[in-house]
Amino acid sequence: MKARHDAEKLQPFFSANVMYVDVFEESIIGERSVPQFLKDVLGFGLSLPAVMREQVSNEDQIDIQLSLKLPLQDELEMRLSIDGKTVWGDKRGIPMRMIVSSRRILSPELKDISAVFEASHLAIRHTFVGLTERIHSKMGPIGEEL
Repeated sequence: MKARHDAEKLQPFFSANVMYVDVFEESIIGERSVPQFLKDVLGFGLSLPAVMREQVSNEDQIDIQLSLKLPLQDELEMRLSIDGKTVWGDKRGIPMRMIVSSRRILSPELKDISAVFEASHLAIRHTFVGLTERIHSKMGPIGEEL
């Protein structure tokens, strides 16, 4: 807030966003295909219509990109996207992005912005913990410890 230009200090914010990006690596995915992982682990029930299924040569090679936009309480909105297996150098994984945004103009007051950030963080955390319940025992932070 202190970094805002003097001419903008009293202007409202159009929106506030909190974004988390998580990657499910192969150690978590195992031998599952992306559709199997989405269904068996995260709980998304996805199925192809018969007319498409009859044309597919190998269902395990189907690449899924899931995108949802959900209205939340407190005038928030969650956008969740899951991409099929992605490669970064020698690592493979399934990235999941969650962005929670305010759906209203916010006053330039720190308490109002902080309330949106806190509610956004809680919504993302609740969703992530719930979606990953089946793999909690396999999960842990990666990279350098803080």
